[in-house]
Amino acid sequence: MFGLLALEGLCRVLPVMSGWENPPVTADHPFIRNQPFNEYVFSQGWDLRGVVRGRFNSLGFSSPEPERDTKLVIIGDSFVEASMLNFDERLAPLINKKQSDLRATSLGRAGADIPDYIVTANWVQRHLKSSFIVFVITDGDLLDSLRPKRRGYWFSREPDGSLALRRDTESGLRNALLKSRFASYVLYNLKFGPSMIFSGSRRGEEAALQSEPESGALENAVERFLDEIAALQRSGIKVVLAFDAERGAIYTGRGKLHTKEFDLLAGRAATQGIAICDLSSAFATKYALSRQPFDFVNGEGHWNALGSSVVADAVLGTVKSLKVQGNEVSARVPDRSWIGSADDPGKRQ
Repeated sequence: MFGLLALEGLCRVLPVMSGWENPPVTADHPFIRNQPFNEYVFSQGWDLRGVVRGRFNSLGFSSPEPERDTKLVIIGDSFVEASMLNFDERLAPLINKKQSDLRATSLGRAGADIPDYIVTANWVQRHLKSSFIVFVITDGDLLDSLRPKRRGYWFSREPDGSLALRRDTESGLRNALLKSRFASYVLYNLKFGPSMIFSGSRRGEEAALQSEPESGALENAVERFLDEIAALQRSGIKVVLAFDAERGAIYTGRGKLHTKEFDLLAGRAATQGIAICDLSSAFATKYALSRQPFDFVNGEGHWNALGSSVVADAVLGTVKSLKVQGNEVSARVPDRSWIGSADDPGKRQ
């Protein structure tokens, strides 16, 4: 017991990854987020590398404070959250530095994918006076959208073939464990979780979710996402899909530049008037000039500061191409109560 207390005490003075508790999903906030105003620490590995400290905003995201007249909202997963980067190296702060009148904010969370993006975007449509939503689409977003998960939403195929949004109720065990800094160190820095105990493999629990989706399910997911985007655009919001690239192919000059998500979504989205931001072009152009990689850790996937700046420039260029004016706002009247629908967060009111 004394040894555990000593370890807990030591972890409280070291920059252990911590502060990542999730509040309950509510009608007011139907998306998964972090505890608002929590101070957090990001670090990597047993030796606590790459320490970044920060504080979540009033919505529970590590991004500029959203306002009701925020014109540009960026939605995505850990690439948008970018907790491994300093605050001013992330997408929204970079864009605001170049065009402050957009008052951009990011609603990104590690582990999110397309069903989570839909719920978040529909909340934005109801409560913010935004002119633009940018969805950052990364490898796996479509396939993972069809797999159940502990935190967040997924598409469940109904008997009639349609897709419904589903979410499991969290047990609260994770938040209870994360009150201990030693537990945070084990779970986040060492990446040692219950699945290793019961399966003997760190990936054992994930492997159970790796079955291929039923025939036609991916196409149904594409259709559902495009339908949701069409509804957003009818409400007055202009939508941009920003697709990550296979950056390894850029470095080597071999292989496909585009992800499966791009192949499935981009062409069909463009025919519906949805703006496409193809990040492969932006990365390739920059790499030809600098010969510097865009990965935070070699092979790990997330963007480093250079990669983030390339993406921010590309996104801003796409938004500018849509001829946004400094005084342009949506004609929609946002719901000032900031209250969503608890019963079906995936549908607009």
